[in-house]
Amino acid sequence: MQSFDKFISSVINHIPALVVGSFILNGILFFTATAGWESYWDMKKQAEDAHAIIAQADAKHQELEAITTYIRKLRPDLNPAIRVEWAQAFQKGSEETGVDPFVALQFSIVESGLKMVGPYGTTLVSHAGAEGIMQVMPQYWGTGQIDFIKKPQDLRHPTLNIRAGMYILATYYAQCGQNWYNAALCYHGGQRALVRPKKSSISYAEKITKRLSLPIEV
Repeated sequence: MQSFDKFISSVINHIPALVVGSFILNGILFFTATAGWESYWDMKKQAEDAHAIIAQADAKHQELEAITTYIRKLRPDLNPAIRVEWAQAFQKGSEETGVDPFVALQFSIVESGLKMVGPYGTTLVSHAGAEGIMQVMPQYWGTGQIDFIKKPQDLRHPTLNIRAGMYILATYYAQCGQNWYNAALCYHGGQRALVRPKKSSISYAEKITKRLSLPIEV
């Protein structure tokens, strides 16, 4: 009987410890379970972010391939490495300005036939002094107006010329209320062409808008 009494007494004495131990154990289990769920959701979000990045990279790669293919169609004589370099410039210009690369390509076709070099092996220059693929005027856009064009000679680099042309297109497109006809007038004849356009500027704008109305086949 005394042994039983001692046993009961021992149990009673250890009840607080048992309660505290149980509380601690439950706390550990709860924390572990919560941390596990948090870890799960963190991993799930990381996986979703990774899938989004992969999808974005895949879309970017597909766009680059489409631009390169389109350039090859327009200029089959162009060196493949140069085609890719120019396609990357049109893509980068689009990322910088929001101008669709295929829209910019229509301007480049009308402006220069997508050519950087003239018949004498030097940079293609118009009678008005516009240079390169996008026929950019160095006296207006080659003296610090564009961040990455530090000097007029920079416009003689094909990729910089493309990006500069797209910067100018974006500028005029925004100023003209997102109207490509009016933006084309400005690209050809400056902002004064909006008020008193010359016949050449009107003809140019009509060519651009006609090309923009046609489906792009790559």
